[in-house]
Amino acid sequence: MQRKLVLWVTIGWMFGHTKGSLAHPPTTCNILIDGISCPTLTLPEQKEVKRLCKQSKISINCGDGVCKSPKNDLNCPCDCRKGENHLITEAKTGSYNGRTFCPQEQIVKHAYSEADIIRLIGEAREQNLHVKAVGASHTDNAAICTSGMVVATNKMKKILGIHTKPDGTRVVRAQAGVTIGELGRWLHDHNYVNGYGIVGYHLVTLAGVLGTGAHGSAVKHSSLLSDEVYTIRMVLADGTVSEFSRATTGKTDPQLWNALRVNLGMFGITSEVEIAVQDDFLVHMVTESHPDDNLYKQDGLWNLIRKCDVANVSYFPPRKSSHFFEKNHHGKAIINCGTSIYKRADESWGDFEKKADPGGQFILHAPHVGNFFWGIYLNRLHKSACDNSYACTMESLRRSQLVDSPPYIRHKSATDETWFHRPKGITGFAYFMQNSTGSERGMQFRQTDWEVAIPMRHWAKAFQLLRDYMTETQPDGTPKFCLPLMGVYIRFSLVTDALMSHGSVGGDFKLGEPVMFMEIPEFIPSFDIKAPEDQKLAALILTQHESHYRGYVEMMLKNVDARVHWAKNRPELFQLQQKTNPVRKAQIEDFNKQIIRLDPTGVFLNDFMSELGIRYPSSMQKQSQQKQKGEPLKIKVREASKAE
Repeated sequence: MQRKLVLWVTIGWMFGHTKGSLAHPPTTCNILIDGISCPTLTLPEQKEVKRLCKQSKISINCGDGVCKSPKNDLNCPCDCRKGENHLITEAKTGSYNGRTFCPQEQIVKHAYSEADIIRLIGEAREQNLHVKAVGASHTDNAAICTSGMVVATNKMKKILGIHTKPDGTRVVRAQAGVTIGELGRWLHDHNYVNGYGIVGYHLVTLAGVLGTGAHGSAVKHSSLLSDEVYTIRMVLADGTVSEFSRATTGKTDPQLWNALRVNLGMFGITSEVEIAVQDDFLVHMVTESHPDDNLYKQDGLWNLIRKCDVANVSYFPPRKSSHFFEKNHHGKAIINCGTSIYKRADESWGDFEKKADPGGQFILHAPHVGNFFWGIYLNRLHKSACDNSYACTMESLRRSQLVDSPPYIRHKSATDETWFHRPKGITGFAYFMQNSTGSERGMQFRQTDWEVAIPMRHWAKAFQLLRDYMTETQPDGTPKFCLPLMGVYIRFSLVTDALMSHGSVGGDFKLGEPVMFMEIPEFIPSFDIKAPEDQKLAALILTQHESHYRGYVEMMLKNVDARVHWAKNRPELFQLQQKTNPVRKAQIEDFNKQIIRLDPTGVFLNDFMSELGIRYPSSMQKQSQQKQKGEPLKIKVREASKAE
């Protein structure tokens, strides 16, 4: 299988264009920038655009954590801006992928303890500053920004242990900056797991996951950490400390509890959490490939996944031939289906462990490309941002790879930790089968995602819309929009009562019913920007590159009661959601009522949240606006900390 993949990559390297493009080599303007004719760009600009598209060296290396020429702070800010983990500088905050950097000047502080958070909020109050908490900065929009003080909690790394609550629930207590990966491995070492609420990316923090409603993928269970959280300990806007829990707040003030579970960072700064855990279990994963037509028979997609406990789908739409050596294909749904295996009461732990493949891991987010071909792979991805024919080539390669070489690895044996590929399926412990970023390279290219949540009852309409949209063609008959990373990536959960979850109950989202999360991962090119004037042209390229992703989200918002992911979309899409989804708009209004109970003066408000619909009563809104302008505020504060 590896040889076949190498052959595909080699062919893609040699023949990286569609028939149409081979007959008509890219002229930059008419392929790269739809709707903008060449005369609107000067000849020097056209030449510069061609250079930006051709030069892929930055894309190949950006994200490796090393700032080395020709990389600079303009073309690879995630490596070359001085700061903590290359993401948070002394006066700027940026997203994990370098896609979003906050424009305002900020005061950036790191908290190493809850006492630090209390002190920093006090300093911000004295200076009349807004406050924004960040963790791993995995949010790829301006929700992470503020004009005031940024408090980074990613250094709060203590896992404080496991204990049993009075109602019999076993929980693990951990600080806000512990990542999903750190907690998952620690729990596994102690023979526990936090159920199915395991996010696919291992570097996100616990507080960040609860802040944005991030999720994993499960069919019969909730895959939201927000449904497994038992306690949230938080420093509030006035510097006091409160603990909110399922057993207390959840019963006496359920509206507040449901708002806190996906809090968007609007109530305070989380310092510690308690997460419900259970005995570790195994998941047996297999990959099934189904032709596109199977999605439209009887119960379609639901019929294909209903047997799974854990499931995710990579969907590749039907395509006409994009190479002279490639046949038309009818589209595929590649399903990774996991069945849970629990330890029997009479079974020893040692015997149970023997059922697992040694070191078994699910690695969907880490493509199998040999080291020699890695640069070629990224070169093609870079050029796909400028010429869709490259994207179509890479889509074809990725589709073939996922069918012929499913994303599982294991150790050669219990005593030999050499990695090798396991193509037909694998059995591993729950964390390693649900988290899918086990890459020996780490993060070596930049990407983002465009995600919406859709009630499962609308799956048929959503897929028909998706299929029609993805099969639109250009005048020469080639696809208008191809998906080079993993097709359309689909995950699942159950509708929840956590108010700001993407799958929260309301409208066609019925409590306890399945919800599907449809996202399209996007490769972010890193252009060889040598001067500030190059940025305008690079932005033009990126705007056109992203227009089809944006169009996909707009289509779903207008037609299938979809909701956008808080961390993965742009302001105009949230504004469109306000217009197209009255249920979501009403939920945001309910959320506002809970915010003003804990943050009446808008300490944690920022411009992005205002655009999303976060509002305060007029007098409080005015105070918040004064705070953004640096005008004095009169705020009564309680200096003593409290505990619920």
